[in-house]
Amino acid sequence: MVRVLRQTIGLSPAEFLMQYRMEEAAQWLLNTETSVEDIALNVGFQNIYYFSTSFKKYTGVSPTKYRQSAKRE
Repeated sequence: MVRVLRQTIGLSPAEFLMQYRMEEAAQWLLNTETSVEDIALNVGFQNIYYFSTSFKKYTGVSPTKYRQSAKRE
């Protein structure tokens, strides 16, 4: 199954899940006023610190800055 997924979409199951979670979190940040902590929990993270560092690694900015930059545009 792992091999088929990697051949099909080019990602391992863990990479796919992380990408999905980050995209969902980004949508929550842009479209709601939900707290970063609640967003982290809603997309499957138990630890807000891990969520924040993962989000920054994925997008290049912290969740708070991501939300703030979207409001300025």
